[in-house]
Amino acid sequence: MIKFVVSTGLTGSKVVFQPRPGGAARGWKEIERDLVYGYVCQFCSNPIAFAFLSEQRITLGRYEETRVVNGERDCRCVIPGEESEYTTAYDIDWMPVSGKKTGIERVYMKNHVLRAGKIGAGEPFEPGERCCPYAGVFSLRKDLLMRDSIILGGFPSSELNDYNLPSWDQFESMIEHNNNYEFFIHGVGNPISGTPPPIVAARMDWIKEERGAGHWRGKLLSYKKSDSDKPNDYDF
Repeated sequence: MIKFVVSTGLTGSKVVFQPRPGGAARGWKEIERDLVYGYVCQFCSNPIAFAFLSEQRITLGRYEETRVVNGERDCRCVIPGEESEYTTAYDIDWMPVSGKKTGIERVYMKNHVLRAGKIGAGEPFEPGERCCPYAGVFSLRKDLLMRDSIILGGFPSSELNDYNLPSWDQFESMIEHNNNYEFFIHGVGNPISGTPPPIVAARMDWIKEERGAGHWRGKLLSYKKSDSDKPNDYDF
C-alpha cells in the first residue's frame, strides 16, 4: 500500500510504502520518503501522482494496490505485478540531483494522469484497466495545465492558437461547478516546495466522445483573438 502522511508542521509530508501481503516474508520492508507533492483521486482513492526524494529508485510493484471503481462506485482491489514485482500501474521517472546524494522520483498512474506526449493523441491511454471513470492532466505550470485541460476533451490544439487563454481565476470559474465534466484534485506538498496546481480530471466518456470540442468552443468564445492579434504569414 502507498499512502501519504500529511504534516502541518515544518517536518514536511511523507509518502509511506507498506509491503503487499506476503512481502515481509520476502524481506520487503516499509519505506518512508520526503514527499514533494502528492495527489489522491477523490473518486477512486488511488495515489495517482506524486514525487518524492530518494537516494535510489524505488520499485513500486512491491507495494502498490489499485482500487478500481465504476460509475456506481462498485469497488474492487487489483494488485499489479502479482507474478512480477517489477510490473506496475505507474509511469516512473527518477532524476538524480546534481551535487546531492538524493534524486527525485516522479510517479504518475498510467491510465489516470495523462503525460504531455499523450494529451490529444488518438490513443492517449496505456493498455490495461482504468481505475475509475475519470482521467486527469497535471502540470506544475498553470498556463500548460489550462491548455492541456482544454485539449483533453477533444478541442484541437491547432484551434487553441486562435484564442487567448483566460486567467487562472477565470478558468477555475469555468469548470469548478461543472461536475458532469471536470473537477479539481487538490494535492499536498511540503513547506519547501509548496502545494502545486491541482490535477484537472474529466469523465472518460466525455473524453472518448470528444464532447469537449463544442463545450470549450463556447466557453472560450469571448477569448477569441481578433484578426489584428493574430500573426501573419507574410515575409517583408
